[in-house]
Amino acid sequence: MRRIQQSKRFSQATISKNHIYLTGQVAIDNPNGTIGEQTMEVLNRIDTLLNEAETDKKAILIANIWLRDMMDYDEMNKIWDNWIIDGYAPARACVQSVLVSSFKVEISVVAETP
Repeated sequence: MRRIQQSKRFSQATISKNHIYLTGQVAIDNPNGTIGEQTMEVLNRIDTLLNEAETDKKAILIANIWLRDMMDYDEMNKIWDNWIIDGYAPARACVQSVLVSSFKVEISVVAETP
């Protein structure tokens, strides 16, 4: 097992056998941004972590998305749909949730490793 960006409380990602589990990613650099800005930052953070684990978004098996407000669903999906590569859409769940601070979106994924 390998852990990426580990702190005392949690790791940003854990690799076990053929899977990488990413913790929920939020827009740490732009907590007051629009839903579109926050979604882009979160997806960029996911790309970075997957890259560090030597895989990419084509290998995502499932994504779990939490939105502060379901009214942001369509705007978040515009960013998501441009990010996902045609033919590689993962299984996905999206729910409304109370999020920490002013975060509008949090996304966690599980992906395969090479």
